[in-house]
Amino acid sequence: MGHGEKSVINLLCSGLELYDDEMLAIRWHMGAWGINMNSYEDQRCYDAARTLYPLCTIVGVVDGLAAGIMERTAEDVEQL
Repeated sequence: MGHGEKSVINLLCSGLELYDDEMLAIRWHMGAWGINMNSYEDQRCYDAARTLYPLCTIVGVVDGLAAGIMERTAEDVEQL
């Protein structure tokens, strides 16, 4: 189980009610990086989630922006 699944389970166990699109957006927030490429089922589930729920793509893009841009320090930028 990856941290996307663990996050969904922790939220549900804490009593938070989530809609399907929210659960899948959290599950797939890493985008294609969260796919086990040896699993055809993972690939199909990811594609289906993105097709059915645009929030999955939005959250994946925002996660990438946060990791790639917003979490950089001034020193990191100066070294580029």
